[in-house]
Amino acid sequence: VLLQNVPRIAVAEDVERFLSGCEYEASSISFMLRQSLPDSIKWATVRFPSQTQAMDAFIRKNRGFCLNNQVSVRVLQ
Repeated sequence: VLLQNVPRIAVAEDVERFLSGCEYEASSISFMLRQSLPDSIKWATVRFPSQTQAMDAFIRKNRGFCLNNQVSVRVLQ
């Protein structure tokens, strides 16, 4: 799963809090920072045990908030 618009100051614990109630592999959380103008964009990727659980996270968490930023959730194939 790709989490877009994660706050730049977010750490793994913030992503864990955002995904609370979902089954995912906590050790798989990784961050990417894309340099762009005017602001950099931070993304996070998280692995789920199954596509069904990933879709459940999408349904429950898409457009939710992490540290006052609205986060978009995308399920990657």
